[in-house]
Amino acid sequence: MKSTKDQIAKEAIGKTSSPERDPNSTTKFYCWIKKGVLMNPFDFLVAEHMKGTRTVGIVTEILSPTDSLSHLSDYVSHDFGQPEAEPYTERLSSMIAEVNVLRNTGYQEARRQVEIMMPVPGDMPVHFAEKEDVRFAMGTDQFIGEEIPAGVVYQSNGTVVPVGLDSAYLLGPEGAHINASGISGLATKTSYLMFLALSVYQKLSKQVAFVIFNVKQADLLRIHEQGKELTSDDRDLYDLLDLECTPFENVTYFLPRGRTGRPDSDNPPREYELYAYAMSDVYSRFDLLFADVPDPYFTLDTFNSRVREDWRNGQLVIQASAFGRRNAPLPATVRNWEDLRQVNTDLLARAYNLHSTTPPRIRRELTRLTASPLFVNNRSRDETYLGDRVKKIKPGEVYVIDIARIHTRTQPFIVGDVMRSIDQMYREGDSAPKRMVIFVDELNSFAPSGGTSAIAEQIVEIARKGRSRGTVMFGAEQFKSEIHDQIVGNCGTHAIGRTGSAEVRRSAYAFLDERTRNNVMGLGKGEIVLSAATWRSPIKVRFPRPAYNIIR
Repeated sequence: MKSTKDQIAKEAIGKTSSPERDPNSTTKFYCWIKKGVLMNPFDFLVAEHMKGTRTVGIVTEILSPTDSLSHLSDYVSHDFGQPEAEPYTERLSSMIAEVNVLRNTGYQEARRQVEIMMPVPGDMPVHFAEKEDVRFAMGTDQFIGEEIPAGVVYQSNGTVVPVGLDSAYLLGPEGAHINASGISGLATKTSYLMFLALSVYQKLSKQVAFVIFNVKQADLLRIHEQGKELTSDDRDLYDLLDLECTPFENVTYFLPRGRTGRPDSDNPPREYELYAYAMSDVYSRFDLLFADVPDPYFTLDTFNSRVREDWRNGQLVIQASAFGRRNAPLPATVRNWEDLRQVNTDLLARAYNLHSTTPPRIRRELTRLTASPLFVNNRSRDETYLGDRVKKIKPGEVYVIDIARIHTRTQPFIVGDVMRSIDQMYREGDSAPKRMVIFVDELNSFAPSGGTSAIAEQIVEIARKGRSRGTVMFGAEQFKSEIHDQIVGNCGTHAIGRTGSAEVRRSAYAFLDERTRNNVMGLGKGEIVLSAATWRSPIKVRFPRPAYNIIR
């Protein structure tokens, strides 16, 4: 026998309405709600349809029309604006829900299930969706890959439903990448993407490796430690989502070398590896190093190419041709950054056929860019090169690369160098993980809208082609409109936290309808609007606090 709660859930809470001025369509239907029923945007409803089918939809707006002709009429009917007065005329009123169609259950015909895409007729009973209805609307019965827990839907009638994403569309090969945006702090972008990364880690740890860039103090430098802020509600959510309330395992932290040879990090973990850059590590990647330097005449590009081509046996020999010239400068042998900064500018100009003003500029930029203690003439035994280490990553391993205290002009070089090394790993051998998740916060700093630097191109390349090889980007930023259009366009999944009105009106949010944009502006902490490639409308989910220790 069904419980009272189950009986209430199945009771009709209203009926569809399709008046002449606002008729139902193939993508939307309206329904009136009976008095006393509580409902909110993002609730799921089910309407009866033709041939015994049912259509599941999501509430985008709730209206309250009356038979009053104007606000002035209401004012006059209360004794010309007396709140305590009884109205002269009792108004007829109702609650009307506007509902986006998600999916129809369909009917059986000739060994196939036929979904009805016609508008829902008027006067059809409407119910609150139950757990099975919500999961059906999310297409869980059509998943190709594993279900990755993505959050929990809370219905106004008390129904709680765990929802997930299809790994085939989140991690490839059908689709890939997720982008999270929203106001700093309130939107909980990093927390959500790290929660989703933990879901992937627990469900597919034998297939997926993780490279995570830490850009905010010590925010992600304790993800191997158990969280200290978890509540009983958080633990209940983990149970509901069939996840262990445990932190990441098998984590390696890479911290930047400081001036004293110690980590240049906030509150570093006990175990870590120091990383630094010798010239022999990145001689072929000067385009990344000079990425923020304007080069309208491609003179730096010429210099970069020659260094890459002429590097032999751990050194670069710069020699000017003496043909047709007297007093040619002596050749120079370059093995490290200091050697390169000391090269005679006339020698550089003659050897690489550069304008006389270019070598001094190269020297200035090299001095500026390599002034950080990250750039060393010779790496010690305790220091590693990230490009080599990232090529050795295995499934189930988590690499956290700290760049929080690195100067903003150097951060993009580190990110670009790691991504290029990952590209090489996939091109050079069969030992690369089947799937790799790369988490980049503050994405607008590395691939801004309209940006054409070598680093931006590297990130865009992963957004465009990473799906086919399993390289997946988890990116976050405050303003989606400020990142490269091709990154936005190639993301199969979008997570939007609370966002300001000016930002949410921009074209980067064109995949959201007007009603959803308005609702996004009022989201609370821990709430995310999620849009997936296979869903017909975005949904709102809640998620638990991270299971790892957050250092504030």
